[in-house]
Amino acid sequence: MPKSDNGRSRLDRIEAIIEAVATRQADIEGEFGRLLRAQVVVVDTMRELAAEQVKLAAEHVNLAERQRNTEDNLNVLITVAGDTQDKLNALIAAAGGTEEKLNALIMAAGGTEEKLNALISIVDDIVRRTPRRQ
Repeated sequence: MPKSDNGRSRLDRIEAIIEAVATRQADIEGEFGRLLRAQVVVVDTMRELAAEQVKLAAEHVNLAERQRNTEDNLNVLITVAGDTQDKLNALIAAAGGTEEKLNALIMAAGGTEEKLNALISIVDDIVRRTPRRQ
């Protein structure tokens, strides 16, 4: 066989090319295997992420419902606080009227005491002037 290209025959060169192609093919197959394993890992991770996203969406709905309940309860509390304030104001106003009536009663009781003392004095005078029978 004729020799050229550094003393190698054409068959040697073809064998070298085929060997290089076979080596490269083996490398590609190895890389392809690694890519397939990585793809499986990515798909599994995506499934886990999707499941977590579903859980998160459910928790978001639950949180929104609890927030609505809290807002409703807060509105009830605000209403009750307003009613309590109104009743407290009415009680304060009634207490003011009661204080006025109590002061009037004290004044009237003072007059009654004076009248009772006058009555006692009159009765005492009558009893002392009238001679006792024996």
